[in-house]
Amino acid sequence: MVNFAEILMCTPHREARHNVLWRLSGPVSAIPQRNSHRHTEPVSGGLSIQIDIDPDDGTVNGWLVDDDDEMVEDSYAEVRTMSATQLQRLFLDDYCIDIPVQALGDPEDRVGFVTGVELPDELRGSGLGKRLVDAVFSKCISSLSAQRMFLVSVHGSVGFWEKMGFSEVEWPGFYSVVMPLMVKGGEVTT
Repeated sequence: MVNFAEILMCTPHREARHNVLWRLSGPVSAIPQRNSHRHTEPVSGGLSIQIDIDPDDGTVNGWLVDDDDEMVEDSYAEVRTMSATQLQRLFLDDYCIDIPVQALGDPEDRVGFVTGVELPDELRGSGLGKRLVDAVFSKCISSLSAQRMFLVSVHGSVGFWEKMGFSEVEWPGFYSVVMPLMVKGGEVTT
């Protein structure tokens, strides 16, 4: 199954002078965490969106549940909030790209980084993916004060993210041929 956003990570290879790309799949933390707050929002067809906010680690997870309160397999969205300084370190450590923190915002600004989104094939095109992502983003903004969102997408998902209000960031040295960097809620200055 292809995710809306397959997150690709670039890490230095210890034995060679090149980078290795890693693909992450599946929810990073689909099970609610320690000091979390859960919200449920009915959507359609007997489905609801459940949102879990963990203020301790700044993560917001969302997933679809059916009438029996069972999670719909392969349906989730996760955003991790952090300061712009922490996001800059994430880009350097995980993507091997040195983006000055000022390009991402004020160093202490809260930003969201989309760590994963997935929806089963049979639910794609139904609008549920957009509603799920909107619900997660809404909680990131209202509960964790995120001022803008960032993600790294595969090219096949760029259209979805553009419909969600994201725009592609051109950054020297970033692997935009493989995985474009996208932002919502502001610009990244190069």
